[in-house]
Amino acid sequence: MADDEFIPLTSQIGTPEMMYRLQIGSCNGKWAVRLFKDKKVLDTYVFKEEDTEEGLPNQGLIVGFVLRTIAIPNVNPHEIMKATKALLDELNQRRGFF
Repeated sequence: MADDEFIPLTSQIGTPEMMYRLQIGSCNGKWAVRLFKDKKVLDTYVFKEEDTEEGLPNQGLIVGFVLRTIAIPNVNPHEIMKATKALLDELNQRRGFF
């Protein structure tokens, strides 16, 4: 996926335990989430229409995407969930701007 297809809609938010950051955006008119390590993009997940709740990406699917992508033992899914919630809260606040 080319970098210019991803339009960031949130800031990048990380978790205290890991050196990874998440960002939610849009890719070809669909919700997408991107996982970074340092400045490098590790992977991007584009959501299907049925993977959204109330018009926003499904939080559980974002957590699953992160856990599958980094595959580090003993990662605390609760910390990833907190970062994901912060991103979705940011999206809710910005909804009127995009």
